[in-house]
Amino acid sequence: MVRLSRVSFLFFILPVYAFSQTEIPRPSLRTLPADQRIKDSIKIKQQLDAARYYLSKPGDLKRDVDSAQVKIKGALGLSQKIYAVRWENESLKLLAESYCKLNDLATAKTFFLKAIAGYRQEGAIGEEAQAWQRFADVWPHFTPEQLADQRSAYFHASLLYKKLHHTEEQLTADKEIADIDLKSGKYDLAEQELLAVISESKRTPYKKLPYTYDLLGGVYRLNGNSYRELYYRIQAIKSMNENRDLSGAMEFYCRLAGTYFDLGQYDKSLENIKKALTFRSPSPDYQFFVQTRLVRVLVVLKRPKEALALLNGFVRLHRPDEGLQQFFANTVYGDCYSALGDFSNAEKYYLKTVIKFSDDRVTESAFERITEFYLKFKQYRTAQYYTNVLLSLPQQNMTPSALRQIHLFKFKTDSAFGNYSAAIIQFQKYKQVNDSIFNLNKVRAMSEMEVKYETEKKERSIALLKSQEALQQADYEKISLQRNLMFCVCFLLLMTVGLAYYGFRLYKRTARKLQLKQSEINSQNESLQILNDRQQKLLTEKEWLLREVHHRVKNNLQTTISLLNWQSSFLTNEDAVDAIQNSQSRIQAMSLIHQKLYQGENLRTINMKAYIEELVSYLQDSFISSKDIKFELLLQHVELDIAKSIPIGLIINEAVTNSIKHAFPDTGKGKISINLDAVAADNYVLSIADDGVGYPEVMTAETNNSLGMNLIKGLVRQIQGTLDMEGSNGMRIGVGFNDVKVALGDAIDQDYISSPA
Repeated sequence: MVRLSRVSFLFFILPVYAFSQTEIPRPSLRTLPADQRIKDSIKIKQQLDAARYYLSKPGDLKRDVDSAQVKIKGALGLSQKIYAVRWENESLKLLAESYCKLNDLATAKTFFLKAIAGYRQEGAIGEEAQAWQRFADVWPHFTPEQLADQRSAYFHASLLYKKLHHTEEQLTADKEIADIDLKSGKYDLAEQELLAVISESKRTPYKKLPYTYDLLGGVYRLNGNSYRELYYRIQAIKSMNENRDLSGAMEFYCRLAGTYFDLGQYDKSLENIKKALTFRSPSPDYQFFVQTRLVRVLVVLKRPKEALALLNGFVRLHRPDEGLQQFFANTVYGDCYSALGDFSNAEKYYLKTVIKFSDDRVTESAFERITEFYLKFKQYRTAQYYTNVLLSLPQQNMTPSALRQIHLFKFKTDSAFGNYSAAIIQFQKYKQVNDSIFNLNKVRAMSEMEVKYETEKKERSIALLKSQEALQQADYEKISLQRNLMFCVCFLLLMTVGLAYYGFRLYKRTARKLQLKQSEINSQNESLQILNDRQQKLLTEKEWLLREVHHRVKNNLQTTISLLNWQSSFLTNEDAVDAIQNSQSRIQAMSLIHQKLYQGENLRTINMKAYIEELVSYLQDSFISSKDIKFELLLQHVELDIAKSIPIGLIINEAVTNSIKHAFPDTGKGKISINLDAVAADNYVLSIADDGVGYPEVMTAETNNSLGMNLIKGLVRQIQGTLDMEGSNGMRIGVGFNDVKVALGDAIDQDYISSPA
């Protein structure tokens, strides 16, 4: 499900391989007495159990780690003495954990790799997988390098669990890999990995599926997609109830409440935060945080007195510590007093929150709240200071909602000090983020609700665009008529002014009327400009939506290719594998069309020269391994629409695939030529030829009823072209066609599809 870079792969595999080639001492000819071996094994186990006790104690006290290392080294020496390889590897693994506690990562990695090499040499795949898993579980993850090491270890564990068919453990490792990618800011990769875990869990029960849904909700929160975030938060709770495992219930309900809060559905947020408080969390900090979230929701619901009374009650009861608990308490105290209009007390508590935490999100939340507070009370100078602090924080892990809020703060402070040019820039950034969040959420929400009817949705979207275009055209014509009428009115007014020359009073009265009419004309001209701008925006949105349609079709086809590739890994029948590979190449031919459309400047036609070159490159990578086959491409610059380019791509795919597989059975060496010429205006000839063995003279295009040839004949009929074949000196297929437009939805005749291969 996941990929490991070559560098990381070599970084881990080479040391393990070196260790595995080191000879582990084997028993000498002298055999230890059985009772002595049993006593020593019991002693080793007791020492390792004592070491685990010291390592599991909270905190990283050096004396505990030193005590654990004394026990581990004693067990290691005794296990080597009695040649107990299993205990020796277990001792090495625990010794590595102890060095992790001391933050001596180089030594820790050395002992981990020694233990893994020992398991590998013994052929203990299960123990090796567990060692990789433990390596990843205890490894620190504060720097990008440490995250890369941790991800590589989980990756090795996943591969070994997959080999053992331990699906539960494999999915857990894959989920942790996705979590690491999420922490590294690779949101799209984390999304794909988590969706793969969810897809696999539908075939095999997975106990940690609720946590996978919850983590996927976190991905969409960081992406600013509140609709999908809400969907997967709800799925996490449903899955939790189905599994009857309520250990994460408080966290799931609290995060769902946070999603509703971000969407402005405060009543539902209050309902879910109350549900969260009916459960317990193993973390005191998180338990206290959930209670403060309840206060926050009550404040937003304009119930500050009730919120303050509730806050005073549980602060007296729980007595928050000086860390995160005191921070959460100070934050909501500031919210309560701010809502009550008590500036002095609110400021006192907010100022206690603006300290640096290891978690940037906590720091960001504190500065965001105090900035909002000072803006509320029109303390613009202080608000400007904290706004600049927010802008100085790392923005790579900020949610789009947070960035939008920061730009809004900056807009307000710049406006307050008369810096209008900077304020306009900040307001544009705010609108840009806000619009992107809204549009993206809308498109994604529609995609989720109608994913089973993707084709139908695209047709409806295109019909809607055409309808909007017609309405825009009607509006434009109406505006043009109004403008012409205004010109006529202006002409009449000018005539009236000329007649007013004959009398001063009449002239004065007419001039006054003219001034009023002129103002009205200017107002209407401004309205015309606004309507023209709106029309341009709608046309841009139409083009964007068309690109999005092609992009989604391409992604769906790529997903189908990946699924076929994954399915083929489980097949042993060569014919079935070959059929799947052929299907992949056909789907790739169509996928390249849609990729060219959404990546190019022109959404109507395909540059066939570039398309054929890329298609041939894909076929070379997919089918040519040991053969020495050269390609000769003589392609004119031809632009075809999608209705022609897809059949042409499929014809080339079938012909080239057939030549690669069957034209050079003996030498495995030859040449394949592809020509595309414009022989006359709007008439084209496509030729695919090889210098291979050819086919019998008695066989023609009409008598050849293989699946590939039937597909080629059907595609030629679809584009209303002509087909000829020649097989005496190699194989040559010629297709002639013109640029008569063929509807993309025209079905290929069923007679060649249903005929036997």
